Amino acid sequence: MPITLTNLQASRPLHVPLSSGVTLRLSPGQTSGALPDVEISDNPKVEKLAGQGLIDVRPSKPASSGRASAAKSAKGAKGARSTTTAAKRAAPGRATRRATAGRAADQPSTGS
Repeated sequence: MPITLTNLQASRPLHVPLSSGVTLRLSPGQTSGALPDVEISDNPKVEKLAGQGLIDVRPSKPASSGRASAAKSAKGAKGARSTTTAAKRAAPGRATRRATAGRAADQPSTGS
Protein backbone atom coordinates (compact mmCIF):
# COMPACT_ATOMS: atom_id res chain seq x y z
CA MET A 1 0.00 0.00 0.00
CA PRO A 2 1.54 3.35 -1.00
CA ILE A 3 2.23 5.94 1.69
CA THR A 4 3.02 9.66 1.80
CA LEU A 5 5.31 11.59 4.14
CA THR A 6 4.64 15.17 5.26
CA ASN A 7 7.18 17.51 6.86
CA LEU A 8 5.50 18.99 9.93
CA GLN A 9 8.30 21.47 10.67
CA ALA A 10 7.57 25.09 9.85
CA SER A 11 11.11 26.40 9.84
CA ARG A 12 13.44 24.24 7.74
CA PRO A 13 13.65 21.41 5.23
CA LEU A 14 13.94 17.83 6.39
CA HIS A 15 16.00 15.02 4.88
CA VAL A 16 14.36 11.62 5.30
CA PRO A 17 16.53 8.55 4.60
CA LEU A 18 14.52 5.79 2.92
CA SER A 19 15.23 2.05 3.06
CA SER A 20 16.37 1.98 -0.58
CA GLY A 21 19.24 4.33 0.26
CA VAL A 22 17.62 7.38 -1.33
CA THR A 23 17.23 10.50 0.80
CA LEU A 24 13.95 12.37 0.41
CA ARG A 25 14.09 16.16 0.91
CA LEU A 26 10.87 17.72 2.14
CA SER A 27 10.43 21.49 2.45
CA PRO A 28 8.43 22.78 5.43
CA GLY A 29 4.84 21.58 5.08
CA GLN A 30 5.59 19.63 1.88
CA THR A 31 4.05 16.21 1.27
CA SER A 32 5.88 13.58 -0.74
CA GLY A 33 4.40 11.70 -3.65
CA ALA A 34 3.22 8.14 -3.21
CA LEU A 35 6.00 5.88 -1.93
CA PRO A 36 5.98 2.11 -1.56
CA ASP A 37 5.52 1.11 2.09
CA VAL A 38 8.76 -0.93 1.97
CA GLU A 39 10.64 2.40 1.95
CA ILE A 40 9.72 3.01 5.59
CA SER A 41 9.08 -0.48 6.97
CA ASP A 42 11.75 -1.47 9.50
CA ASN A 43 13.44 1.93 9.06
CA PRO A 44 14.51 3.19 12.51
CA LYS A 45 15.30 6.70 11.26
CA VAL A 46 11.81 7.21 9.83
CA GLU A 47 10.31 5.78 13.03
CA LYS A 48 12.39 8.20 15.10
CA LEU A 49 11.34 11.22 12.97
CA ALA A 50 7.69 10.18 13.24
CA GLY A 51 8.03 9.62 17.00
CA GLN A 52 9.48 13.13 17.42
CA GLY A 53 6.53 14.58 15.51
CA LEU A 54 8.70 15.90 12.66
CA ILE A 55 6.98 13.89 9.91
CA ASP A 56 3.52 12.48 9.36
CA VAL A 57 3.23 9.07 7.71
CA ARG A 58 -0.14 8.36 6.06
CA PRO A 59 -1.52 5.94 3.51
CA SER A 60 -1.60 7.47 0.05
CA LYS A 61 -4.96 8.11 -1.57
CA PRO A 62 -5.39 5.82 -4.59
CA ALA A 63 -5.61 7.52 -7.98
CA SER A 64 -9.15 7.52 -9.31
CA SER A 65 -8.28 6.45 -12.86
CA GLY A 66 -5.17 4.36 -12.23
CA ARG A 67 -1.71 4.32 -13.71
CA ALA A 68 -2.75 5.13 -17.26
CA SER A 69 -3.90 8.58 -16.23
CA ALA A 70 -0.67 9.27 -14.33
CA ALA A 71 1.38 8.14 -17.32
CA LYS A 72 -0.57 10.46 -19.63
CA SER A 73 -0.07 13.37 -17.24
CA ALA A 74 3.66 12.73 -17.05
CA LYS A 75 3.87 12.44 -20.84
CA GLY A 76 2.00 15.72 -21.24
CA ALA A 77 4.35 17.47 -18.84
CA LYS A 78 7.39 16.19 -20.71
CA GLY A 79 5.87 17.31 -24.00
CA ALA A 80 5.42 20.85 -22.67
CA ARG A 81 9.07 21.03 -21.67
CA SER A 82 10.37 19.59 -24.92
CA THR A 83 8.27 22.10 -26.90
CA THR A 84 9.91 24.94 -24.99
CA THR A 85 13.35 23.43 -25.57
CA ALA A 86 12.59 22.92 -29.26
CA ALA A 87 11.51 26.56 -29.56
CA LYS A 88 14.79 27.71 -28.02
CA ARG A 89 16.76 25.53 -30.44
CA ALA A 90 14.79 26.79 -33.43
CA ALA A 91 15.56 30.43 -32.62
CA PRO A 92 19.25 30.65 -31.61
CA GLY A 93 20.61 33.88 -30.21
CA ARG A 94 22.78 36.34 -32.14
CA ALA A 95 26.00 34.93 -30.70
CA THR A 96 25.17 31.46 -32.04
CA ARG A 97 24.34 32.82 -35.48
CA ARG A 98 27.60 34.81 -35.61
CA ALA A 99 29.64 31.80 -34.56
CA THR A 100 27.97 29.65 -37.21
CA ALA A 101 28.51 32.26 -39.93
CA GLY A 102 32.16 32.65 -38.90
CA ARG A 103 32.79 28.92 -39.11
CA ALA A 104 31.32 28.78 -42.62
CA ALA A 105 33.57 31.63 -43.78
CA ASP A 106 36.70 30.06 -42.27
CA GLN A 107 36.29 26.75 -44.08
CA PRO A 108 38.00 26.45 -47.47
CA SER A 109 35.70 26.02 -50.40
CA THR A 110 35.73 22.62 -52.07
CA GLY A 111 34.10 23.77 -55.30
CA SER A 112 35.63 23.37 -58.76
